Amino acid sequence: MPVPEKFSKFIAIYETDSTGQPLTKPDGSKVVKKEIGLFIFRKPTVRDEMDIGVQRSINLKGRPVAEVDSATFLLADAFARLPILTVQAPPDWKLEEIADGEVIMAVLNALAEGETGEGAQPVAEPESERKVVAHGRRG
Repeated sequence: MPVPEKFSKFIAIYETDSTGQPLTKPDGSKVVKKEIGLFIFRKPTVRDEMDIGVQRSINLKGRPVAEVDSATFLLADAFARLPILTVQAPPDWKLEEIADGEVIMAVLNALAEGETGEGAQPVAEPESERKVVAHGRRG
């Protein structure tokens, strides 16, 4: 199934066992540790990927990828990618103010999953309802 131009994902962080597998309730649903909320993302264009690459380089202050640890690289990517590809986020979502890296990584992982079609729900919203999000980018 092709990935829709826009897709929504409800994002939460789940409790895990000692092996990292999500804990489940008797009904089979996952045990939620923290709800982050519903996001609408869009597929990146070639131009978006270029802008993301430039912003990632700025976030890394020009250092080559080989000179930074993987956590720093992923956060630099998140701060480059999420403002460009997020069409709508929960009202209290302020990327620049998040102090919990686990929250940022959960949102980045949800975006990556949605780009492959995993768990993505297609979104068809009227042009008049588009929201302006971080950095003034339109979805």
